[in-house]
Amino acid sequence: MKRISLLISIFFFLSTLVAQYDVDLKMYDFKEIPNLSEKEDARYKNEGVVALYYNRILDYRYENDKIELWECYHITVKVYSSEALADYHKFYLPTIKDEDIIECKGRYIDKDGIVTQLSKNDLVEREEDEKKKKILVFQTVDTNGIFDYFYIVRKTNIIENGTYYIPGFISVKKAEFMVILPEYLKAEFSVYNGLLPVVDTLIESRKKRYAYTYVENSPKITSETVAFPDAHEPRIEFVLAYNYSRNGMRINTINNVKDNLYSNIAMLEKAEISALKKYASNIPVEKNMSELEKIRTIENYLKKEIQYVSINNSQFYDITSILNNKYANTIGLTKIYYYLFNRYKINHTLVLTTNKTLKTFDKHFNGSNFMHEILFYFPNLDMYLSPDYMGLRVGLTPSIMTGQDGLFLETITVGKVTSFLPSFNKIAALPVEMSGDSIDVYLKLNMEKKNISGNLTRILTGYYAVGLQSNFDDMEKEDKDEIIDHYLSLGTESINVDEVNVKNASIEDILIKPFVMNAVVTDYYLPEFKENEIIIPVGVFIGRQSEFKQENQRLLPVERKFKSHYYRCIKIEIPQGYDCNDFQYLNIEVFDTEQAENANAMFRSQVRKEGNHIIITCFEYYNQLYYPVESYKSYQSVVNAAAAFNKCKLNFYKK
Repeated sequence: MKRISLLISIFFFLSTLVAQYDVDLKMYDFKEIPNLSEKEDARYKNEGVVALYYNRILDYRYENDKIELWECYHITVKVYSSEALADYHKFYLPTIKDEDIIECKGRYIDKDGIVTQLSKNDLVEREEDEKKKKILVFQTVDTNGIFDYFYIVRKTNIIENGTYYIPGFISVKKAEFMVILPEYLKAEFSVYNGLLPVVDTLIESRKKRYAYTYVENSPKITSETVAFPDAHEPRIEFVLAYNYSRNGMRINTINNVKDNLYSNIAMLEKAEISALKKYASNIPVEKNMSELEKIRTIENYLKKEIQYVSINNSQFYDITSILNNKYANTIGLTKIYYYLFNRYKINHTLVLTTNKTLKTFDKHFNGSNFMHEILFYFPNLDMYLSPDYMGLRVGLTPSIMTGQDGLFLETITVGKVTSFLPSFNKIAALPVEMSGDSIDVYLKLNMEKKNISGNLTRILTGYYAVGLQSNFDDMEKEDKDEIIDHYLSLGTESINVDEVNVKNASIEDILIKPFVMNAVVTDYYLPEFKENEIIIPVGVFIGRQSEFKQENQRLLPVERKFKSHYYRCIKIEIPQGYDCNDFQYLNIEVFDTEQAENANAMFRSQVRKEGNHIIITCFEYYNQLYYPVESYKSYQSVVNAAAAFNKCKLNFYKK
């Protein structure tokens, strides 16, 4: 029975594919609007908007005696809410020259079926976010209408590989993707998150190759807490793999990537080497330094001297231009680091990977699609350095890359030939101990002033500290005060912060010293003074915790950027004439597993009386980056235990 169902699915898929062969972007126009059942309409109305149709076509065609790439983007949406109306009553074109807009059309169908059409002649140019944008705009619109737009544009550069997402922020009734190539070109594809496998068909009579895939009833991907929704959108990866007009050799491979990278960063001109030798003489690297000290010295010097720019222009990867103007892109920075690490005999390996919040690295895809980020790995130290993340320092891997696979490129020499030896390995996440947020607070009640006050120290390490340490020195005083107040008032509006002291707030302190804040705190509103009782909401002093509410069924797995821990110590002096014995309920232990010894996440609070003090310690940690969706509740229980502690109180009774 399963085999019959599969054959029927393949039959309809191929039937759908055959219908696509008539595509000619010179003749492309609107399609028939898909119908919705009453049940579908009710569901999409609840969501506010639905994409009835979505289409992307890449047409590599022979025009004007050369290969051009024409790209078609087509979307049909029905809007039910005023919020969606604001988003879809205008349609943006890519930033492109007028002569490269081959066609552009829009139509709006109101709830009574009346159609308003716009064409390329109706394009307006507006400045938004300091950029000029070309837009089709419908002026008179209302909810329960349908917007239908498409454009066809000429790309100035032939795309040899690409990543294309089917929108996940709205439900899509049907989405299609097609690549049309001359018969002598062939691409390789991988599909993810629900798209059907790509069917690649050569039609010899047309001398064209058609590659096609689609998905139906693709659900909206909700922005759930602690997840990477973009990485779960239906996605196509493709790379031009063969050019049979030349030979049958595979092109645009991982081997091409590593050979090209070696050529770009290691094979320097004599003038470049000379300039780098002179530049290196200014870097205070000493012979007696350890390997880590040398790396830190080099990184601190470069990231102070040279600014990163995300522009692919020769002036930003040419060594002479970089050293003169002090601006470099990723390749330019990588060239300088690579030269300096070799000069000072620092053992290193280059790593190529991608942003895990957008897509998971696929080591089986033979192309450069998953290699947009560069790291240096130091095997002797088991540490990474990012050349273009200017606010990070060695040992602190960009969190969007941790836990991913990567392509590791070790420099090897065989005879007189030096090159990169490729291998795939995991970019390990930093240990849970590396990134922490600790609060130590000593509190005392003032019976005359009816307040609670004391000394509070907050210590941040790893990923929690880096944002402050990399920027604090350059902040205005008002901004510094606002940030410190945010951290030391613990998310409340009533705690007053005075006599602030900040330590280790420089970029050179990253991963060497913790970021430390200390202050005197006072609150007149938190303690509740009654005739024979004083109530203190001690849970406030661990800082505001977020409760994970999941009203609907969880759809996405738990995905964390990094591992972390939290420690709180609250010491409260018992007022004279009072006592506190009813605190056992504050002893809490919640794990993400049944057996504590196997736990990867935990919240624990412990309370004890020592002399005339109540001491509360809370420890919380998250030692796992990923939980499958079926394990979400285990993770949620730990997070919510911390949130529940925010509501905990201590009661002091008059003796």
